[in-house]
Amino acid sequence: MVLSHDAGGDQTQSVKALREYLPHLLDSGYHATLPRRRTTT
Repeated sequence: MVLSHDAGGDQTQSVKALREYLPHLLDSGYHATLPRRRTTT
């Protein structure tokens, strides 16, 4: 499991890192999931 999150601000480094390692993980058999959005009622 790999958890990626960013605390805000300048996200340039986070985006660059994600573009670097995500394709390698996907090619290795990992898959991406996102948490479900909560709906407000």
